[in-house]
Amino acid sequence: MNTQLVDSLVQVILALPTEERALLGEKLATASPLEAATDSAWTEEAVDVFLALGRDVVPGRLKNTAVNHDRYLYSNPE
Repeated sequence: MNTQLVDSLVQVILALPTEERALLGEKLATASPLEAATDSAWTEEAVDVFLALGRDVVPGRLKNTAVNHDRYLYSNPE
């Protein structure tokens, strides 16, 4: 269990205004463990889509993409 994540979420929830905290509580109350497990299940179609991601890929034009990942994504184009 990731207790640091849980503690961080609790801090965020406690920082919410009362109305937003109540809305969050209502939304969480409607989610059941069964629905969450079903939503995260990998269907055969989802697996096929995931496996197809690397097929027919056009090589990129950026050099050292892995090294410069943040710069490519977040820099302002000029």
